[in-house]
Amino acid sequence: MHHKYTIIGLIVIVILVAIAGTLLKTTGGVIQTKVIQNCVDTDEGIDPYKRGTVIAEDFYGTDYCVTGDGATTNYCKGRQCFLMEHFCKHPNRAETKAGYVISRNCPLNLPCYQGECVEPKEVPKEYLTTTVGPVKEE
Repeated sequence: MHHKYTIIGLIVIVILVAIAGTLLKTTGGVIQTKVIQNCVDTDEGIDPYKRGTVIAEDFYGTDYCVTGDGATTNYCKGRQCFLMEHFCKHPNRAETKAGYVISRNCPLNLPCYQGECVEPKEVPKEYLTTTVGPVKEE
């Protein structure tokens, strides 16, 4: 009878360990970080090649393009073209808000189109004749 309870106890422990391992494997261990800082970034951080949105309790923003004079636009290229990249804070910086935005030029002198740095072939032809496309309507 004693062996029966030992075997049942071992089976329960194995099942619990398997469930915990599956949860950590599927979340990549980052679920705790997202819950702690209450912030989600759809492009998973600073990724200029993918448009993302940050959603937090005190912050909301979607990546977008902006010209050197601060005008929001669907398309721009060159040194006076900037990607406004939104991202969640690092969990070790508790003194700051959950969301951030930084301004940067696209890597490799790529154009900024609809909030991401893209290859020129991904930009519609009507945008390629100018340095700055039409102003983005909010």
